[in-house]
Amino acid sequence: MARILTIATNIGEYEKVGYRTGLWLGELTHFLDTVEPSGF
Repeated sequence: MARILTIATNIGEYEKVGYRTGLWLGELTHFLDTVEPSGF
């Protein structure tokens, strides 16, 4: 059985370089909607 590890950050911004980061819920749900029908 194949598995997929999904890693998401919980930090809003990388302070040292000023990059904004994070995960929109829609990005994660779209990913799940794509891989689940494939059997993952």
